[in-house]
Amino acid sequence: MGGNHFICSWYAAVKNYLDITRLCYSWYARIVRPRAQKWFAATWGPVVEEVFQEEFHRWLRPVFCVEKEDYTILLSSGWCGSRPGSVVAHFFWDAPYGFCFLYKGMPIACVSFTIGEDYVCIWQLQGRSGCEHLLAPFRWERFFTAVVIEAAKRLGWKQVRMIAAFQSKWYKQWHNPSPQRCQRMKMRYDTTAKRMRLTHNGKKRKFFWDKRVKRYVLDLQ
Repeated sequence: MGGNHFICSWYAAVKNYLDITRLCYSWYARIVRPRAQKWFAATWGPVVEEVFQEEFHRWLRPVFCVEKEDYTILLSSGWCGSRPGSVVAHFFWDAPYGFCFLYKGMPIACVSFTIGEDYVCIWQLQGRSGCEHLLAPFRWERFFTAVVIEAAKRLGWKQVRMIAAFQSKWYKQWHNPSPQRCQRMKMRYDTTAKRMRLTHNGKKRKFFWDKRVKRYVLDLQ
């Protein structure tokens, strides 16, 4: 009798949790996400596009020649990349805001970041698998970082941050990640941060699960 009561109580608790989760997601999808998309498109959209055009040739490798018209960007906000059918659904987004790098309308890379009261933090620099030859003409990791830094500066944010490789959820996706994969991610995040003049903030995590400490910081004001 006691066992059946426990099972029923457990089932009711799980059902209530799922109902609340669905309600919260519905509220987020209908109210929060559209507002985030509208605000991000209106505030960041024109500035990001302007900076992208200005920085394009700066990060193009000298030995390559490309048609600038073939490359465009597409803003993403509210984790809209998770929606089936979206152009940016080719990526698993680690943060709610960002943009895709497109070649003739096909997404080939992305950057995503969070926006705080006075800072922007880059959480993701990802190239699409199989599109390495389309990204080869660019120093694209530094290109994307430069666009975020300059856009944040023009919009009045005081600081840009970037996570270290070990803070990415993909760094430890498997229990024993290959040394080659770890090295690639360190080059993508840690080396890019250093080359873009982001400095180590000197803080250490108190606990191994603490994700709040951002290792690389650039003050804009």
